[in-house]
Amino acid sequence: MTNRVATEIQYLECLAQDPAASSGVWDILKLVDQEFVPPLSAREGTKDVVFGKDSKVIAEPHQYFATMSQQPVFLARIGPEIAGFLSFRRDYPYDAAAFRSSAYVTTIAVAPAFRGRGVANALYEAIEDYVRQAEPNGIVSVRSWSSNSSHLRLLESRGYETRLQLSEDRGPGVDTVIVAKAV
Repeated sequence: MTNRVATEIQYLECLAQDPAASSGVWDILKLVDQEFVPPLSAREGTKDVVFGKDSKVIAEPHQYFATMSQQPVFLARIGPEIAGFLSFRRDYPYDAAAFRSSAYVTTIAVAPAFRGRGVANALYEAIEDYVRQAEPNGIVSVRSWSSNSSHLRLLESRGYETRLQLSEDRGPGVDTVIVAKAV
């Protein structure tokens, strides 16, 4: 049985608003960096990137964090600790996936110690509510990878649909998957 606990969600226009939150997000980002394909430390930022063998992995995801920390973010807290976060870009067009601008989730991460407690689900609930209030019939979009099965299952359970799949975009056997949901 999954140990679900109350998750408090906090919205920040950017992480610079709260240095303690910024530090907590940085700690989580370092923990999960290598779980991403490619690792966040191999990326220059949160925009569309060209994946492949030319990606240079550095020790920590400093460049990625610098870009991400300028974006709106939802923090999930369990007690005093930041359990996870979701950053996004407003009004992000995805012409290749054939939808108008969306709230594009650039990063979602849950600290390993808090996984299996509904944190990611609560974060998606928060972004969907935010978009629903800002723009009825708005769209939330997410880019993931084909071997990220637990994330893709969560998105499917929340009603997200695949809009585009880029074959072997992230390496042999690993596709980029773009999903979206009208809220």
